[in-house]
Amino acid sequence: MLTGPLKAGQTGLAKRYEKSLSHYAVIPVSTPIAALAAQLRAQYRLKLPDAIQLATALDIGAAAFVTHDRDFSQVTGVNILMGDPGHST
Repeated sequence: MLTGPLKAGQTGLAKRYEKSLSHYAVIPVSTPIAALAAQLRAQYRLKLPDAIQLATALDIGAAAFVTHDRDFSQVTGVNILMGDPGHST
């Protein structure tokens, strides 16, 4: 979530995202999450960190997945919310 705003020079937005993230729990990568991540990498050709994040979201039943990465455009099973790194609201 932070990379998009930082690449776009939106440090204020990145700081707001970072502050929001501090309110959430960190989910450990379990064996089922790792296996699902491998499946997602093969299916959608995602990078490993992206696949782990997506697998974790799917595992916990997240309502949505927020990203600035267009690699997720073909993903199904969770609402993919494409952020605009140039948008500061």
